[in-house]
Amino acid sequence: MKTLNLNSLQLFADVIELGSFTAAAERHDITQPAVSFHIRQLEEQFGVPLVEREGRRTVPTVAGAELLRHAAAIDAEVSNTMSAMARFVPGSFGRLRIGTNTTACITILPPVLRRVRSAMPALEIAVTTGHSPEIVKALLDDRIDIGIVTMPVKGRALRSEALVVDEVVALAPTSLTLPPKVTANALRDIPLILRTTEGATRALIDDWFRAAEVPFHPAMALGSTEAVRELVEMGLGVALISRLAMPEEETLAGMTMHRLSPSLHRTIGWVTRRDRVTMPSVERLIEGMRREVAKRSPDAKLAR
Repeated sequence: MKTLNLNSLQLFADVIELGSFTAAAERHDITQPAVSFHIRQLEEQFGVPLVEREGRRTVPTVAGAELLRHAAAIDAEVSNTMSAMARFVPGSFGRLRIGTNTTACITILPPVLRRVRSAMPALEIAVTTGHSPEIVKALLDDRIDIGIVTMPVKGRALRSEALVVDEVVALAPTSLTLPPKVTANALRDIPLILRTTEGATRALIDDWFRAAEVPFHPAMALGSTEAVRELVEMGLGVALISRLAMPEEETLAGMTMHRLSPSLHRTIGWVTRRDRVTMPSVERLIEGMRREVAKRSPDAKLAR
């Protein structure tokens, strides 16, 4: 039996995913003829055409689609094998790739990562931030090992666990008088500030105003929690923001925090792929996050 070239299989999968030989070549920083050579080798090995043109895109033939299905399974098994064998290399813990939403990145992860780094000093840790759908896609594309996202996430290929229930609150300047619990109607004529214009949390806020039949058009959306807080302190509006991202005290310098009525919550959890062996670094990260959220403020309820 001839051996399969794993590089050729990966290039074949990339050609199909990206729709062209040129795009696959750019992804791997090689020439387009080199990609063509690998695909031609596979076609000669199996004795059938694997790709064809459909308009401007390169698509798989029937045989190519079958090979693509097996290539995905082979890729998963190779990844599992590498992770399993890494356990036996003294002092080597490999790489841990984490995709996370911003709230978890600035609140839950820092102390956990310090402990993981202390226990595994040789571990290479890479953290990227994004919205939940982006993180899930990166996980499915094998660009990260674990995602920290707004729940729920759906998919048979995914394994997940809820970690903490986070509350969305109104942060207002002390110069503005608001009731302890703020309704959507009470915010109707107030400039509203958000940390983002996209993602699961924004969708929850949109639904909250829609349910109250109150028009919602935020005045500003910024990329960082710190910037949002500064604008609120300056009296430029009221922010709808994660309770986890706030200090533990209810009254902040120049600002007051108010619960929404009805209350608005989101659940943050972790997600991995079912077809991957759970690496020791991922196991340690998960356990560290469980411990971290368990000792946080009672307002950040531990998910059950």
